Amino acid sequence: MSTPIGHVSWNELLTHDAAASGRFYGALLGWQVVEYRPRGMADDAPPFLLFKERPDARGLAGMTPPPQAGLPAQWIPYIIVEEMDAVIRRAEGLGAKVLLARQSVGVVGWISVLQDPQGAVFGLQELPPASDE
Repeated sequence: MSTPIGHVSWNELLTHDAAASGRFYGALLGWQVVEYRPRGMADDAPPFLLFKERPDARGLAGMTPPPQAGLPAQWIPYIIVEEMDAVIRRAEGLGAKVLLARQSVGVVGWISVLQDPQGAVFGLQELPPASDE
């Protein structure tokens, strides 16, 4: 079952120190940090870091460096959209700033990170077309 349009699909921790963040959430919640590389992701792209309850479990959240210098460590919710480019243009027209332009994340689809006019940072995710598999 996929996440409906307009709903939060994922949470990502932007952190300047993945090792320290991993230790903190590990000690606090028992989460483990596991590297993940989705099919279709560029070979030269760094792997994603996922928080999991155990290595064979589904990821609970992700962890990555901030997409732009000067951004503080923070949690970013990703919201499912259709036609991401149109949503980005509409957001910019409403005063948002693009921090991370649309980029492919392999079989996960596409993501972008924006900052709303009040300074809150959020992500967009466009899912890939459904396959007939």
